[in-house]
Amino acid sequence: MSLISRTLSVVCCTAVITAVTVGGLAAPASATTTACSGGGSFTIVDGLDVDAFSGQTCQGTATIASTVKNILGDAFRARMGVRSAVDLTSVVFEAPSSLESIGTNAFEGSGLTSIVIPNSVKTIWSVAFASARSLETVSFEAGSKLTDIRKGAFSDTDLRTISIPSSVTFIAPECIYRC
Repeated sequence: MSLISRTLSVVCCTAVITAVTVGGLAAPASATTTACSGGGSFTIVDGLDVDAFSGQTCQGTATIASTVKNILGDAFRARMGVRSAVDLTSVVFEAPSSLESIGTNAFEGSGLTSIVIPNSVKTIWSVAFASARSLETVSFEAGSKLTDIRKGAFSDTDLRTISIPSSVTFIAPECIYRC
């Protein structure tokens, strides 16, 4: 068991280091800063990814462009001592959305009250919405392609309503708990 834990830790660490190294070696072809309705901003890299940690100052509504395929881990995550990320109260996805993945911790601790997940999303990663204590409603667009909901995705929220799409083939243990 200890060996497995160490292997997983190395894999996680490698993924983070790889992302940082790649970003440090070559500038993205394009990076667009997008303003949030109540102040702050986030960055979209190459028109495809909402960059990690870039939305922590977002307040009000964040509008995600239809070209975005991934919201990377920690993109809008609230940090201890950083109040503004908690002030992210809604996310709007431009239609037709190309979003396929909502990363680990992407909206952890945010101030979202509800969210409509685009039908193009296939995976919601671990603790994506964890500790978003105002989150009460999660909806999925008709024709959802969602297949995976990972551990703790909606943990420690105030979730009152969620209807899991029939397309889901994997729901991790404890994907919804302490609500």
